[in-house]
Amino acid sequence: MNGDIASAYSSSTPVLNVGNAQVLEGLHGFLVSGSSYTTIDFPAALATIAYGLNDNGFIVGVYANPDGTVHGFVRMP
Repeated sequence: MNGDIASAYSSSTPVLNVGNAQVLEGLHGFLVSGSSYTTIDFPAALATIAYGLNDNGFIVGVYANPDGTVHGFVRMP
């Protein structure tokens, strides 16, 4: 919706090298909607990154599996 913000933040966890992939363990997505703040963590993922909101108001981003494989996601707020 108008004024909503979706992005990512990092906890204090250092960079983790998984195979050939550089994965920033400890990255988390978030959504700010009005006065509500929601953390977005894909289940069992090392990292979740929300890039923003698409034209339909869905959160778009990526997450990294424990083996370093990166996948895209679309989530309803």
